Amino acid sequence: MIYKERGKVTHSQVIFEARWDGATPTLNKVGTFTHRVKFYEKDGTEASNRISEGVNVTFIIKANEPAELTATHKQNGETEINIPTDADEVTFTISKELETSNYISS
Repeated sequence: MIYKERGKVTHSQVIFEARWDGATPTLNKVGTFTHRVKFYEKDGTEASNRISEGVNVTFIIKANEPAELTATHKQNGETEINIPTDADEVTFTISKELETSNYISS
């Protein structure tokens, strides 16, 4: 957090408490969201007794990267590709340059 006094960045040792200004939002989807937050200087008194202006805070929610594909090469020449369960979509591109079998089993 960047703390400013009178428009200038100040390096302060002040500890702040943040509370939602209104209902607590649900931040469980990928995307960019702006919600209003109030910051209170934490000085031992109740937040409701202190004055704070609400500020808009932008949250960027990113998806975790899915696990990497792993493969098992069998002695008979087959390759078994283990598809991660946390991927939305997996695309395979098979080159036909070698003119070998293009059989895919799922």
